[in-house]
Amino acid sequence: MRPAARAALVAAALLLASVALASSGLIEQVQDKYLRTSSIKASFVQKTASKAMMVASTARGTVFIKKPGKMRWDYDEPEVQSFVSNGSDAWLVSPAERRIYLYKAQSALASKTALMFLAGSERLDRHFSMEVAKEGKESFTLELVPKERLAGVMRMSLRVLRRGLFIRSVTTVDRLGNTNTLTFSRITENGFIPDSMFKFEVPEGFTVERQRLP
Repeated sequence: MRPAARAALVAAALLLASVALASSGLIEQVQDKYLRTSSIKASFVQKTASKAMMVASTARGTVFIKKPGKMRWDYDEPEVQSFVSNGSDAWLVSPAERRIYLYKAQSALASKTALMFLAGSERLDRHFSMEVAKEGKESFTLELVPKERLAGVMRMSLRVLRRGLFIRSVTTVDRLGNTNTLTFSRITENGFIPDSMFKFEVPEGFTVERQRLP
């Protein structure tokens, strides 16, 4: 092999190694930050699209996340609803229907799986293969593929802001090609969120229906 060709191969190998190290570094930074984060409050816009039905919808509200394992999603649009989870059970509250749908938290949170690591103490790379798929000046995108079959999830992507390493959006794609994108703004980390926000008592006049998801 000619010296010039050998030098080019070495340079290419070093370049690939540096890219891999940089990608690994970004992933580690995101995971380390959220392992140290105790709570999150943010406004959100949720957009869902059904590939088969060719139907899209948009919802808005506020999310509260607190370790260990607590989440609350208060929807303001298109109708007032609350989704509350204490880590083991989850309740979808529909004031308009005066009904409460009770789920086991794990089965009900498929569309929010990527955010569950924010509410717990586990690393994402324990459950997902991860890579940096796109880099920009202000943000980068992490692509995640489950290492084992995960209900409702074929792949996910996180768009992360470089400044502060805030997760700006999460997109989940299921095995039918349906997408669910959550975009966040007005993000507050490590603020006080009372545990009472994740406790639930059935209001008078509401019907409770226990649900099972596949």
